[in-house]
Amino acid sequence: MSASVGGFKYGFSSADRYIKCHASPRLSVGAVVNRTDKKDEGKAVHAVAEQCLNMGFDPADFIGRELFDVKITDDMTDSAELYVNYVRQQSGVKHYELELGITSLSQTLLRGTADCVIIDGDLLHIIDFKNGRSEVDVRGNWQLIGYAIAALDTLNLHKVIKRVKLTIVQPNYDHADGVIRSDE
Repeated sequence: MSASVGGFKYGFSSADRYIKCHASPRLSVGAVVNRTDKKDEGKAVHAVAEQCLNMGFDPADFIGRELFDVKITDDMTDSAELYVNYVRQQSGVKHYELELGITSLSQTLLRGTADCVIIDGDLLHIIDFKNGRSEVDVRGNWQLIGYAIAALDTLNLHKVIKRVKLTIVQPNYDHADGVIRSDE
């Protein structure tokens, strides 16, 4: 999710791009975002995972069903299952698909939706489910860093949190650090 303010979009999922190229938000105004089968598949797999976490379902329950015009396959539920099982194993208060904003700077300028935010004592744990097949690093990941800052603001956790853990769950990419990788 990204909020549009004055024609500029500052969603955390694009943070890496506009941190590297400050003109990117301005140059992206009016750009058409093409819908692709891979984006629809990712959206469908995320929806399966969210429903499993919120309602207690098993990802395999969705095989053969259609979400966002995508028929759910075994491979897709295997990906969702890895993410769902990892999240279920974590302790703490869990929030799924949580809309966040860096409200200390602006109510609307910097916004996004985190897949999973967990507060466990003085630990803030941000978990991002990546279903794609392109490498995503957890270290220096501006999307996750943005979610962490926004969670501190949105949930008013500045005085509570002492540690932050960032995790990528990416079942479809053979990363040297594994399919689940964290940075603290």
